[in-house]
Parts: sequence; C-alpha cells; structure tokens
Amino acid sequence: MAKNMLSSKVKNRMYVFWKFYRLSTKTYFCSPINVFLGIFLFYFITLIWLLYRSTDPFILASATGAITVRNAIHMLYRNLNIHRETGFSSKVDFLPVSPFRVLFANILANFVIVFIANSGLILITYLAYPHQRTLIANVNWSMYISSILMLYFLMVILCYIMYIYIKDPMVSMILANVIYIFTWYFLGCAYPYNIVTHYKWLNIVMYAFPPRYMMNVMQAGWVNAPDLKYVDTFNTSSHNYSVEWNLGGNLAIPYAATIGIILFFGFFLVLHFLIKLRRRTKDDYGTSIILKLSNRYIRDIKRCSSIEQLANLRSSHLKEMGYSNDNLSYDKIIKWQAKDKKHHKPKHK
Repeated sequence: MAKNMLSSKVKNRMYVFWKFYRLSTKTYFCSPINVFLGIFLFYFITLIWLLYRSTDPFILASATGAITVRNAIHMLYRNLNIHRETGFSSKVDFLPVSPFRVLFANILANFVIVFIANSGLILITYLAYPHQRTLIANVNWSMYISSILMLYFLMVILCYIMYIYIKDPMVSMILANVIYIFTWYFLGCAYPYNIVTHYKWLNIVMYAFPPRYMMNVMQAGWVNAPDLKYVDTFNTSSHNYSVEWNLGGNLAIPYAATIGIILFFGFFLVLHFLIKLRRRTKDDYGTSIILKLSNRYIRDIKRCSSIEQLANLRSSHLKEMGYSNDNLSYDKIIKWQAKDKKHHKPKHK
C-alpha cells in the first residue's frame, strides 16, 4: 500500500512537471517574436556572414553563444513576464506545487529550445560550408560543451534575478537587451574577436562582463586551443584570425570567474525560492494565506456600500492576485476564465 501511494505521488509530481514544461514551451512558440528573434534571425545572419567570412574560425561558436544568451535571458524573461502579467504566476504561488518544480520545468523547456536551435545551426553550417566542416571535426568538445552549459546557466540565473528583484519589466528588458547586444557586437559575432582584442580599453571593460569568460572558452574550444592562444595557419596575413584571449593562458581562470558569479547570484536565487516555499501556504504566524485572503475579501465585500466601492475592491483584489497588466479588462478576465472552464469541462458519454 505504501509503495503504491509513493508511486502515485511520484507520477502526480511528474505529471505536474510535464504540464508546466508544456506550458513554458507553448508560451515560447506561440509568440512569433520569440521564434524570429531567438532562432531564425540568428540562422539568417550567420549563414549570410559565412558567405564572405567562411574561413572565420570563431563565427559559428560565437553565434551559438549569442543564441544561448538571447534565449536564456531575453526570451525566458519574456515568458516569465507574460505569466506574471496575466496573473498566472500569482495563482501558481497558491497551489500546493513546489516553486522549484516550476523553476526546473521552465529552465528545461528553455534549455531544450536552445539545444535544438544551436544543433540545427551547427548541422546546417556543417553541410553547407567545407572549411567549417574541417573546424567542426577538430573541436575540443569537452571545452565547448562545458563552457556553453555554464554560459547558459549563468544567463538563466541572471534572468531570474532580474525577474525577482527588478519590479519594472521595462528596466529588465533593457538590461537583457544590453547583455545580448554586448555579446553580439563585442564577443565575436558582429566583429571578429581578433579585431576586438586590438582595443586594450575594450578588453579591460569586458572583464566586467560576465558572459565574456565562457564565450572566450567556447571560441578557444572550437579551435582546440586549451592554452587560450590560437595561431591561424590557414588564412593569409591580411585575413588572419590569430588571437590571444588575455585570460592568463589558464583555463582555470575563466571557469573560476564564471563559477564565482553563478554561486554569488545563485545564492540569492535559492534563498528567494526557499522563502517562497516556506511561505507558500502559511504566513509568519502559521495561518493559511489562502484562508486569510478569502476571509478578508469576504469581509471587505460586506462593508461595501456602493457599486463604486465594490468595483474598486474588485480592482485591488485582481492586482493582489497578480493581474499586473493595466490594459486588462474585466471582460478579458471573464473570457479567460470561461475558456478555461470550457477546456477542462468533463466529457459525458
């Protein structure tokens, strides 16, 4: 009996996890902006660039890094903010579901999208460009995979830090775009990285830019340069891509810097979710939050003496539930609720 109950509980948790995973994936692909900016725009620009920079040994590694940054911080934030503005995130807070389960479902859904997007770009490039095919055959995959994974988790943590601690979505979107733009222009995509390293002041500034370290390791791994120095023996002197990444020639330095940043921001992220888990159903005095809010709302309704007061109370209650979008109307909310009830209505034979 106990074994069956445990199995049923595990199945239920997996079912809930799967539902959140599907929702996060659907939210991404239901937005044409996400698909265009997060996948197809990178494919188009990278493949066009390779028509006249086909011997650039870093462009593909840099492009996959840029895809990772764009999707892990910008597109993931857009998804989370959509859930917050529609009130979905607030409703989830009152459900008996671990916030860590929701967190992992969102991250896994985003990770699968990033993995498929990067794999597709590498495959297309491998089939279309002979020189890139030679580079791919000699990639140091342990360096490349470990660095892109660390880059991804760094961006996800920064995304959640912005989502949790910055209340203005516009400010967070600006920061996400700034991080992406710096990655795109100064880490090997728009301009070859060997040109960027010629500007000493820019190289110094980029030490303060967290994605820089793993992007550099990705590029070094792509040309199999574990000493973080690459000598281009294929191209002529006028188009030579030899470069030194100025990281002390030691792989431990960029890895240690990135791990330190992840641990620093990860501490605040885990702390937030632990507090959220503790207060999911109880306040500081052990009282049920749902019961407390319901009783207060009923009491306030009874005290209303006019339609205007009732409308104001309803508006305040919606904001408390998480409907933070000022453009939402009561009709929209009623339509959503009716559609949701119709969708989950049991079928009778």
